[in-house]
Amino acid sequence: MKDLTYDEAIEQVMLNNGKFASLKQIYNEIWHYKDKSKITGKTPNNTIQERVQRSNKFFRIGLGIYGLTEFKNEIFITQNQPKTEQEKTERKHSQIQGMLIEIGNLRGFDTYTNDKSWIFDGKQLGNLISLKSVPLFTYEKIIAKSVSFCDVIWFGGNEFLYPTRICEVEHSTDFRDALIKFKELEFFNTQFYCISDENRRNKFELEINKKAFESIRNRVQFQTYKEIEETYHFEMKRIRF
Repeated sequence: MKDLTYDEAIEQVMLNNGKFASLKQIYNEIWHYKDKSKITGKTPNNTIQERVQRSNKFFRIGLGIYGLTEFKNEIFITQNQPKTEQEKTERKHSQIQGMLIEIGNLRGFDTYTNDKSWIFDGKQLGNLISLKSVPLFTYEKIIAKSVSFCDVIWFGGNEFLYPTRICEVEHSTDFRDALIKFKELEFFNTQFYCISDENRRNKFELEINKKAFESIRNRVQFQTYKEIEETYHFEMKRIRF
């Protein structure tokens, strides 16, 4: 195997993943292009992180996600100001989803969303997530008909990936569909969150207190847009690149 430089090997990982990759992906896949037996240092992941942050060949797309600089204009998307109420709703929805994905990436989780074409901060959500599909952690039927349509999922674990947190952004719906998804996964050690505006908390309480959702009532948390935004901006201030 030809022993590529760190920059060359990182570039290959990104090219094979659509011109971008998460740090976690790079850590795992770089050794397809670089001879690990020749590495003398004890912290190759630190070297990888230093290269993506300092080399002008790469640029940061999101928290823990990097892309090839030569394709920067292709990766970033210019958004027009939303005009209709539907456009405003979708913009808010995608902003919160993007923040949830980036927070999950920063905290070391693998991330997934069904809404890959939606835009956050000039980037498609599909370019921010580390998983393009839901891992087969349970019955295929449940994944295909329910889990794969979730707004944002954080996966964790060792060699097996399980859903650690599922977030449903409920801008105008009645929360029922989200709670049904959660109900199907009640036997997993998963945290469930409904994210919405503060003025919809009463609607959430009305739904979660129905008999059908009694078994998950104490496991589903309501969080506001403001709380997610504050957490995201706190994480952004905390990191140093």
